Amino acid sequence: ELDVVLVHDGARPFVTAALVDRLLAAVPQTGAAIPGLAPSPGLVAVDIDGEVTPAVTADLRQVQTPQAFDARALAAAFDTAALPELEATDTAELVRRAGGPSAVVVDGDPSNIKVTTPADVALAETIAAAQAD
Repeated sequence: ELDVVLVHDGARPFVTAALVDRLLAAVPQTGAAIPGLAPSPGLVAVDIDGEVTPAVTADLRQVQTPQAFDARALAAAFDTAALPELEATDTAELVRRAGGPSAVVVDGDPSNIKVTTPADVALAETIAAAQAD
């Protein structure tokens, strides 16, 4: 029987043991934990009229994987995931929308990049070379 399950996006090859440790330590708080990074300065909000205002970045996080869940909450969410009204951008949102716990956000890792573009591949090569040293 599993207590905690981590869901990881294979496009993020640089997950660290320290990040996994932070997630595992946080899961008991609510039953779910996700890594997040604060957005870079200079982020702005644009309203419907095209007016630009500074974003309140203190409340924003760029979410990463792996995401950690109480195994029973994750299984229950997957049982209801086929419902047409249950759309989600990631596993944490799916679990929450299915009636499961809201995730605690732990500090993400800037090196835990998602490799999806040629520019990301170049950055990944740089990170891999630095980690090999």
